[in-house]
Amino acid sequence: MTAQELVQALDDLRHNLDAQLQLIMLGEKAVEPLIEFLLSPPALHPEPRCLAAEALGAIGGEKTIDGLIRALTINDVRARDPSIRLSEEVVRNRAAEQLGRLGERRAIEPLLDVLNRFHLVGAAEALAKLGEARAIPLMIDRLEDPFIRERIGAALLTFGQEVQIPLMDALSVKRLFHGEESKGSRERRAEAARLLSELKAEKAIEPIVELLDDEAEEVRLQAALALCDLVDDHRIGKALPILVKDSAWGGLATRDRVFDALTKRASWALPHLLQALEDPDLSDDAKDLAIEVLAHIPDPRVPGALLSILSNPNRTLHWKARWALQRLGQTLEPFRSP
Repeated sequence: MTAQELVQALDDLRHNLDAQLQLIMLGEKAVEPLIEFLLSPPALHPEPRCLAAEALGAIGGEKTIDGLIRALTINDVRARDPSIRLSEEVVRNRAAEQLGRLGERRAIEPLLDVLNRFHLVGAAEALAKLGEARAIPLMIDRLEDPFIRERIGAALLTFGQEVQIPLMDALSVKRLFHGEESKGSRERRAEAARLLSELKAEKAIEPIVELLDDEAEEVRLQAALALCDLVDDHRIGKALPILVKDSAWGGLATRDRVFDALTKRASWALPHLLQALEDPDLSDDAKDLAIEVLAHIPDPRVPGALLSILSNPNRTLHWKARWALQRLGQTLEPFRSP
């Protein structure tokens, strides 16, 4: 098959991967047909053009880099159907990924442009691979986007010590909407605290301590978790009640981190956990986690506190308390519904 025929075969789900491999083996002869296909108008399904971008990245060369750079912006889809916009974003991300893999420095300016204009996560990742520090503030801004936050955070971590100061600065930068801090702003600051803990940034300890009094629950929670990761002394005393009270803020990964932090410091956390079970204003989710942590603390005060939960009208808490008591070796009569 000719290069043109192989490129057309990228649209065939039965043979597209085989066609891609043969195009890579053709090398330079396949570059122009691949670029022409990559730069074609957007379609509902992005995979064929993504395969073309990957083939170009495997072949390399000056023409390839030019084609991949052009693919970042060639199609204006701002007025198109959302599915087409999403498809084109996938293709742009794949082209950016290949530019980062090729390590071509002249791709930096175009990548910075699409990161700024289109918030392209693939551009952020490519710029991180290229070690381009000018991307850092743009990437920190993109932590406000929940759909790409995890990937942006991972890319920021690759900068290592270089990103610590910008992340510390981001802890106090609030974006207001109608006089109140926006949800994205709160989540960006919370994620900045988490990333600083991943970097073991000792310089960030004092700014993080200040965040324990922040108005935003998610910021307080991530600051408390970060502090527990960074220190293991009296300074975590203020963090532990926050972990108990605000544990409902965040997904399963955050909940697991809270559980680990509280069980690791069981002796210090115990008074706060016992108090939580008696707090009428504490959410059931927070009490659920408190019970789970208490199930791992063999202290004589724990069974009595757990028994008091059996009078709580929440059936989920009933069963959780019974499980915790049994785990601690307490024998109970079979539970009967009221």
